[in-house]
Amino acid sequence: SLADALESGESLDDALNALGRGLPAHVRELMIAGARSGRLADSLDALLVHERAMNDLGQQLWHAISYPCMLLGLVIVWLLFISLWLVPQMDTSLMLADVDELSRTTRFWNSTSDQPPSPYSSRLREFARIAPPLLFVAGGSLLIMLAAARFFADRALVSRTFALVPLVGPAWRYRSLAEFCGLLSLFLKQQLPLAESLRMTALASRDGAQRGVVSRAAEQTAAGESLAQCLTRRSGFPQTVINLVAWGEQHTALPEAFDSAGRMMAERFELQVRLIRLVVPPLVFLLATGSALFVAYGWLAAMTHSILMLTSW
Repeated sequence: SLADALESGESLDDALNALGRGLPAHVRELMIAGARSGRLADSLDALLVHERAMNDLGQQLWHAISYPCMLLGLVIVWLLFISLWLVPQMDTSLMLADVDELSRTTRFWNSTSDQPPSPYSSRLREFARIAPPLLFVAGGSLLIMLAAARFFADRALVSRTFALVPLVGPAWRYRSLAEFCGLLSLFLKQQLPLAESLRMTALASRDGAQRGVVSRAAEQTAAGESLAQCLTRRSGFPQTVINLVAWGEQHTALPEAFDSAGRMMAERFELQVRLIRLVVPPLVFLLATGSALFVAYGWLAAMTHSILMLTSW
């Protein structure tokens, strides 16, 4: 369609605008700016490199959290199995009630040998009573968060919520910051004004919360305010990024400053992903092991209590 429009004599601006949603808005703007500067091929190649880099970062994050989430899901299923089937099967209260009834009938029960109820078996039964609703809520919340982060990451509320998750939240923010710095550097290299570059960065951003912040920064810089001051008033921007932006504004080297900031955020992201892979799986494994030991000890305590009561009878 674009080739046909250009062959019919339309300008590139009109042909791109006629495509509507056939191309994302920031891609149309970048193509127009690249054609005007005579660097269309370089502009598209740089955008492709950036998009591939952001996809790689996103895949790293999902690979880092998918295995712990799978383990956590198995732990939830295991705890539900304990609560809904295993604990009711090992409950000795019915058997003890039968023994108690028989003892009263035959009058052979030695009342002085009554054993107090096992505290561990009582705790296990209490756990089996309250665990299923809590686990259903926790599992449902986990699935909702993962689905929302996967399919609705461009929503501001979803992005802010996911950024609050321990360990994963910092990696989410670093990826968003790396995307912001890379896109803004790309648009600034096309000799676009700062406010227009910020507006296009907001259009291209995959992070809904980041998009709102960058849109407001575009309005403020269009009014004559410096970008470093705008970012200082916004949460989520590290001081190192703000310092680099201030240096870039002072030395008329904003694209280079954002290139450095983007590489720095990408390196922090990779370090955070390594931390997730190092810390989260052992924690989930310890949770599973602790629950198994709790059930085993509760089972042994219940059986010991039952045996003592039967032998005393």
